[in-house]
Amino acid sequence: RERESFRVKMGDNEIIELMCPILCDIFEDPVKAEDGFTYSRLGIQSWFMALEARGEQVTSPWTRAHMGTALVPDEVMAGRVKTFLTKIENPGAGVNIVELLAGSASIHDLREIFAVLDPLRDILASSLDGWQPPQLVMIGEESSGKSSVLERLAMMAIFPRGDEICTRMPVHVRLRNEAKCQPATLEVYNKREKKTEEGPYVIPTETGAIDVRDKMEEIVRKENADHKGGVAVDRIIILTVTSPYVPSIDLIDLPGLVAAPPENKERTERLVVEHIREHGPYSMFLATVPAGDAPNTSAAMTAVQSNKLQSKTVGVFTMCDEVKERKWKMLMSRMEQGAEGDSSVVLEPHGWVCSMNKEVNLGDFARNLARLSQQARNEDAFLTRKCRTCRTEQGAVPW
Repeated sequence: RERESFRVKMGDNEIIELMCPILCDIFEDPVKAEDGFTYSRLGIQSWFMALEARGEQVTSPWTRAHMGTALVPDEVMAGRVKTFLTKIENPGAGVNIVELLAGSASIHDLREIFAVLDPLRDILASSLDGWQPPQLVMIGEESSGKSSVLERLAMMAIFPRGDEICTRMPVHVRLRNEAKCQPATLEVYNKREKKTEEGPYVIPTETGAIDVRDKMEEIVRKENADHKGGVAVDRIIILTVTSPYVPSIDLIDLPGLVAAPPENKERTERLVVEHIREHGPYSMFLATVPAGDAPNTSAAMTAVQSNKLQSKTVGVFTMCDEVKERKWKMLMSRMEQGAEGDSSVVLEPHGWVCSMNKEVNLGDFARNLARLSQQARNEDAFLTRKCRTCRTEQGAVPW
């Protein structure tokens, strides 16, 4: 109750201003860098060391412009953090920022459930041959909103997305629950040679999507003879996020399924099959279908059905805010896996959910966590309103 009362008084943006953009946690020993932004000393020094180790010039984690390494203690921010910590319950135990933000239901909600399993990780790995952490795998057509859904689930801007940006190779995000936040890292793993060929090196949690995008484009060109539109299948980008606020689970973003050109169709389908073969027993699947499309015609549902994944899949209707009013009844029927023509696909026992992909623009250098938190509230308000309008005899339609 104390935390909720304080959150209401303070507001999301004020809380997020107290967070390091590299560590995505409350500032510890805040310092101001030459780019004018404030960071935790551990975070910004880790960034400097990572650039030096790769032989690159020092740049701002925020703007990516060149800058020096001088740091000045930010006494004002230190005072604000101290005031914040004294007003919340049990400050010595740490603060789950995502829990404090209004309307931000996310994968962080699984943290308490996974807290029971986390102490057993080493025992499970040593006693069960081939044991792996649970994996949540995204399957969907290109530009169907996969990366946007994962970004909202993780409440982290580390998945490349945008009108002209598509996932062109597998991206594995390893969330690991540990007592203290550490800088996120990126590495490139070569599946053919079964070894890490680059990294791991530090990336900022706040702007990590830039690093993932640039590395993805570089690898795709390498594997496709400088053809940017290809798909990379021999390498994986692995992001590791260590925090006391996340469950120990892997989020997997596979390249979008495509119908053409034929070589990309074969490659994207093969990546799904390979993942099922290697990680199937430890995986749950999220299959994205744009809300205006018929599920039975989507490549995602074809992949789910052909690989017999119905019992391990949650269907996700994306871009629901773009559905015209007259088509909402049809969408609700599909949500309930009803017989609206022959377009529904039954996924039992998990069924379907709705999502809204419309992005919130808070201006230049606005914090991505603030954007995602606002987007979560907008989504909740929109779907609640639609649910009331489209309520069925069986009760509220789930989303």
